[in-house]
Amino acid sequence: MLNCIYRIPFEINPEQLIELAKLANYYRCLPAASNNLYACFSMSPNFDIHKARDLIESAYKLRQPLLFRDCVIFIAGTMQRMSPLLYQDKNLNTQQALQQVLMAVRNKIFENHLEAQEAMYTKAGSSRELFKTMKEISIKVLEQDFFCQPYFYRKLLDREEEFFEDLNDVLSGNLQLDNSAMAGVGYFDYHFFCADLSDEDLPWDTTETDW
Repeated sequence: MLNCIYRIPFEINPEQLIELAKLANYYRCLPAASNNLYACFSMSPNFDIHKARDLIESAYKLRQPLLFRDCVIFIAGTMQRMSPLLYQDKNLNTQQALQQVLMAVRNKIFENHLEAQEAMYTKAGSSRELFKTMKEISIKVLEQDFFCQPYFYRKLLDREEEFFEDLNDVLSGNLQLDNSAMAGVGYFDYHFFCADLSDEDLPWDTTETDW
């Protein structure tokens, strides 16, 4: 906490950040903690954004844009059923604000997904070879327990560069704290990271300097 007050950067992990948010709230120095986290993140290359569901409330309390955006994009980007968050904060206004921004970003991701799907089918329909390739990849993906749309797009793009223009946007990554995360690859077979969250869409007043 003292490091944040005196603007001393340090390496931080998700568990420490959650505790930091609690202390900053108790000592009424949330802005100082939030601002210092930018430098902390630059010193924490292995920060685990996989814990986004645990971090999102702390990110909201701190009003930390970088962390909050990554948490929202990570949570909203899953193509599996999005299970309800188990909120620690029982304030209904907080819960409603988080749910609204999560659903807004999820809708953006689905829009990108549907646009990519339409473009992909249009292109495949104009070429027998491309349609054959798409069908082969679909069959391989269906051999898994579930059909993973991000994984399917990634495999299709790896196999056929003709689909680059159609699939590049939906497979793009907007996570800032984990540049290694790739939609449809490994742990992220079920994830898209193509949405963005502007300052205007953040669920707090960005002009406030004290909260």
